[in-house]
Amino acid sequence: MHLRTFPPQVEQLARQWRDEVLTSSAWTQVGEVFEHFESEPFFVRSSEGATGLAKPGTVDPPVHQLPRAAHEKIAADLAFDLGLPVPPVLLWLRSSAGPRQQRYASISALAFPRANPWAVAAGLSSRLLPQLAAVASAMAVFDSWVANADRQNDGNLLLSEDDSVSPPVLRVAYLDFANSLAYRWGRGERWWRLEEGVACYPDGVPLDVRSMGQAIGEIERFPPETLREIVNRVPGNFLSEQHRNAIREGLSYRQSRIRSIMASMYPGIP
Repeated sequence: MHLRTFPPQVEQLARQWRDEVLTSSAWTQVGEVFEHFESEPFFVRSSEGATGLAKPGTVDPPVHQLPRAAHEKIAADLAFDLGLPVPPVLLWLRSSAGPRQQRYASISALAFPRANPWAVAAGLSSRLLPQLAAVASAMAVFDSWVANADRQNDGNLLLSEDDSVSPPVLRVAYLDFANSLAYRWGRGERWWRLEEGVACYPDGVPLDVRSMGQAIGEIERFPPETLREIVNRVPGNFLSEQHRNAIREGLSYRQSRIRSIMASMYPGIP
């Protein structure tokens, strides 16, 4: 699919980060931690001048209970291969972390300048919602595949109407996969067999049946060896073997069931 509208320099970075797992750059915190967010994220800048958002900042819950950084990396790599608008992610072994700070973090690249969360952009919903139909319909399939039921958050969708290019582009980024994958699957109960889908976001966006069908087909055809490569290469200090096995099994099972999962929510899906 071709639903990524990030600027060229971000796509170049995305291709580079897709091939990497752990960052080799030196990163420095910029500004204060956002303590009012559960994961306590913060902005960072690399020695090469790249900027990103690091998370989680807090050690709670510990990584062996909830591998949030690994979830972010796996989701970003899957989305890149599918052509879906999730910003690129690298894992960061934060050696300078304090006792209450998370050493095993992720860094998400800033997708585009002048990004507004949906909470701000929602005032323009009558104009923006039709433009979001294709990408929102495809992302609902992706969220359903990775069990990202935490989408209903006005800060998890960023938009920017970029008129610095011709023709103008509506740039879109879907964020935050920390509570996906092993968040529900990693406790031994095989909860990935619960065929629960995730609805299109934001609320009120028109359904694009064609785009949803294309996303279903792309996920059904996603190469099993690539899926394993993306999951298996995450280092063990970021992802336990129990969680790794659960993620592999869950993605594989739901890949084979994604059409029926979406059809149960949207009966028009063939």
